[in-house]
Amino acid sequence: MKCPLCGKEYEGIKICPSCNLPLIDTETKQAVSLQPEKKHKKKNRMKENSDKTVQPVLDPTRMFEEYGKESKAEETETKIEAEKPEEGQIPVVQIEAEKEQEKEDVYGNSFGDINRNFQEPAKENSSSNKVTISFNPFLVAGGAVLLLLLVALIFIVKSCGKNDSDSVEPQSDVYVESYPEPEEPIGQTEEKTEEVVDMSEVDLDAYNASYVQIEGCLLEEEGSSKFTFETPLNIYLEDRDTGKAVVVRNIDGVKVEDTHIFEGGDYTNRKMLLECRIWRENGEVQLYPETIIQIEPMKDDVGIHEYGFVIEDCTWEEARQKSMDAGGYLVRINSEEEYEHIKNLLNAGGYTDIHFYLGGKRTASDTTYYWVNQENQFIESGLNTSDSWAQLYWYNGEPSFVDVGSEATGTIEEDVMNLFCVSGSWYLNDSSANLAGMYPDLLSGKVGYIVEYE
Repeated sequence: MKCPLCGKEYEGIKICPSCNLPLIDTETKQAVSLQPEKKHKKKNRMKENSDKTVQPVLDPTRMFEEYGKESKAEETETKIEAEKPEEGQIPVVQIEAEKEQEKEDVYGNSFGDINRNFQEPAKENSSSNKVTISFNPFLVAGGAVLLLLLVALIFIVKSCGKNDSDSVEPQSDVYVESYPEPEEPIGQTEEKTEEVVDMSEVDLDAYNASYVQIEGCLLEEEGSSKFTFETPLNIYLEDRDTGKAVVVRNIDGVKVEDTHIFEGGDYTNRKMLLECRIWRENGEVQLYPETIIQIEPMKDDVGIHEYGFVIEDCTWEEARQKSMDAGGYLVRINSEEEYEHIKNLLNAGGYTDIHFYLGGKRTASDTTYYWVNQENQFIESGLNTSDSWAQLYWYNGEPSFVDVGSEATGTIEEDVMNLFCVSGSWYLNDSSANLAGMYPDLLSGKVGYIVEYE
């Protein structure tokens, strides 16, 4: 017998002790078969292991190597039997053996040496087909408990970290450079807290209201207008220089910031009620008038003037305009002396059958009659009030404000003043602003007006 790898000859054995390869019969040039011997050895090992009571130990590494070794040996034997080399050719087994010899591992051992090292342990354990895996229940339970504790610990740590992150204020990416606040000079420290206001001492709250109503008189002083009060006031207002609310005490007048509503009329030295806004700016209290709610009538010149008597069927408005065109105004009687003077002139002129328009009227929503000036604005006091000098000169039951008598065509509105004579006596009366138009049969050709010239 000859080893196909190392070339050594042996007798009585079938495997080369050096190369661990089957020997070649020098006569037949064939490898010696190992199958009968291997099967016989395997049966003996199984019989011996069946008599043992020791339970085999599971070793996955050795089982894998045992399985690989036997499979490789069987495959090698099959190839040797199947492939019979012709004369002059090198057997396939020898070629494969030479390739195996060239494959060295990093430690210098061939695969053949490795197979020898693991051959014996594999033989001892490969004979058993029965594998038993046992677990210790206490170890399994302990491992489960440790796993649960670990999960709980991770959850607690994450919860604590989340709470800490919520309490931390977000950091801004913008760098803000801070500077120390300048020290205030000694003796110039300003009060930081706002003044506590006792509103019971405030006469006018112009801070919490958009507009306030205030009564006073308009004066002209050195090219500017000033609104004065009868008594000094404590006013709660906004200081626009500081943006704070302050109380300005004992103010007897304020500057009028805009006088546009006073244009076109004589409002100086006349008492009035204004709706306005009030504030302080540049150290001065200022007023912006919004609306004239009420104004005192203009003072008329009390005295005896010249008078003209015109007979014409016209309206009250036409009489007022024609009086101004003539250089005067529709007559305004301001005293008993003036009234008696005009009455005597009328009697002397023979005007006892004429209804004369006077320069007095009322508003549609009011029942008080006033004299009007050239701008058709009310002046003086009421003429039909209990304290008026004219109270005794009104005709009986007048003013009536409407006429529903037999001479009227329906109900006629009466809103202007006239002067007429009944049985030789002259009386004040209120009438329609269009006497000739409302009473054509009764008063046609009997309407006129009195012009006053100063």
